Amino acid sequence: MAQLCQRTIEWSREVLGQLATRHELLELGGGAGRGRYYRLSRTAYDLLVGSVEYHVDRRLARENVKARILAVLKERPLTNAQVREIGQLDRSQALQIMRSLKSEGAVVLDGTGRGSRWKLAPKWRRKR
Repeated sequence: MAQLCQRTIEWSREVLGQLATRHELLELGGGAGRGRYYRLSRTAYDLLVGSVEYHVDRRLARENVKARILAVLKERPLTNAQVREIGQLDRSQALQIMRSLKSEGAVVLDGTGRGSRWKLAPKWRRKR
């Protein structure tokens, strides 16, 4: 946002924070640092209904979620709950996307049960 608006990072953080807390137009997603992102809140969407045509290409949306997941995996491993939060997915959607990434050789599952974490595959890390 700072680059887009040609303002300081501090100014951008303040504005995004106000849009999220005071005006309730944005919701914070992801973790901290580079994994953090904002999305429109239900309040903002309700205000826009009728004035903006909303169309989602499911295929592009799925690839976008995959790209976001891979970007965060470059920084740190993810739990299933974190994958669901990043993509705004339910359990079955998250499983389907992670199985797809696993079949592409991009990710590996380390551990079992509650201790399991998705990690970027070693070969994928070198490719990118």
